[in-house]
Amino acid sequence: MTIPGQDKPALRTYTLSTTANPEHYRLSIRRGEGNALVSKFMHANVKEGFKIEAMSPRGKFVLDKSSDRPVVLVSGGVGLTPMIAMATHLVEEGKRTGKFRPVYFIHGTNHGGSHAFGKHIESLQSQHPGLKSYVCYSDPREADKLGKTHDNVGYVTMEVLKQVLPFGQHDFYLCGPPPFMKSLHDGLVALGVPKDRIRYESFGAATVPKTQAAAAPKPNGHDAPQAGPTMEKVAGPIAASEAAPPAGADPSLAGPVQVRFARSGVDGEWTREKGTLLEFAEALGLAPAFACRSGICGTCTTRITAGGVHYVEEPIAARGAGVVLLCCSIPRAGTGQDDEGVVLDA
Repeated sequence: MTIPGQDKPALRTYTLSTTANPEHYRLSIRRGEGNALVSKFMHANVKEGFKIEAMSPRGKFVLDKSSDRPVVLVSGGVGLTPMIAMATHLVEEGKRTGKFRPVYFIHGTNHGGSHAFGKHIESLQSQHPGLKSYVCYSDPREADKLGKTHDNVGYVTMEVLKQVLPFGQHDFYLCGPPPFMKSLHDGLVALGVPKDRIRYESFGAATVPKTQAAAAPKPNGHDAPQAGPTMEKVAGPIAASEAAPPAGADPSLAGPVQVRFARSGVDGEWTREKGTLLEFAEALGLAPAFACRSGICGTCTTRITAGGVHYVEEPIAARGAGVVLLCCSIPRAGTGQDDEGVVLDA
C-alpha cells in the first residue's frame, strides 16, 4: 500500500474471509487505533475502483478436506475471519453433496459493537442443519441481550468448550490473541485431543500456543534454496524462542552461535532462548523489514555469506541460493575450529 507522506510502500498480511470462488477475494479489515497506518488509510480512502498490489493467497491454516469429523471453529476477536471462510465452505460443500459435516462455531468478542459477521453466521445456520453457533461477550453493552445477541458473558475458555461440545472425535481450528490460543490449545491437549487434530493460527507478534518441546527444525544451509494491528500468521510447530531443543536433538540447535549483521556492523551471541534471527536482530536494536513473521511473504529475505541456518518451519516464500528468511530461521552452529558463525548481509 502506497500511502502519501511515507518513505516506502507498507506491506501487510490479511486473511481472506470468504471461501474460494471465481469472482472475488474478500478481506475484512478492522480499523485500528493509534499508529495503525494501513487500516486507517484503507478505511478512509478505499472505495470501488481503488487498486491495490497483492501477492496471491497462500498459507497453511486451511481446512482439512480429507476428514469427515465434526469441525469446531473457535475464534477470538478478529480471529474469526478464517473461520468465516471455513464455515462458508462447509455450508457450500454440504449443499453440493447433501452431506452436512457437523460444525460448531464458537466466537468471543467484547460486545455487539465489535461483533462482526453475526448476521452472516445466522444466515449460514439457516442453510446448514448441523451448524451450531455459540457467542461470548466479555464486556456486553446495555443494548446487548443475553440469549439474543450472545450466549454467555465472559471469555471463551475450556469450560465453555466443555459446556458446548459433546467431546468426541472432532477437528479443532483456533485463531485469536496469544493468551486465548495458549489456554485453549493446552486445555485440549490435557483432555487428550490428538495434536494433529488441533490446527491454529495466531495474530500479532510471532507467537504460538504450545509449551511442549519442539521437534527438530528442518536444516537448510545458506547454499540451499513495523506493522500495526494486522493479521500476521503463525501456523505450525512452536517457535524457537518458546522451548529448548528436544532431548537427543542436533546440538547445533542450542547455540551459542556468533551472528554478525555485516551491513549494520552489529554482532552478538545467539542462544536458543533468543528466538528467530528476526527476533534476535530486533533485540540488538536493528529493524529488518518484515510483514508476516511466518515465512509466507518473503519480505525478510536476507543474503547469508557465512554459516547456515535451521528453519523452525519450512517457509512457503520462495528463496534462492545464498539467502535466508530471518523470521522463521535460527542459526546453525558450525563444527570447525575456525568457524566464524553466521554472517548476514543486513
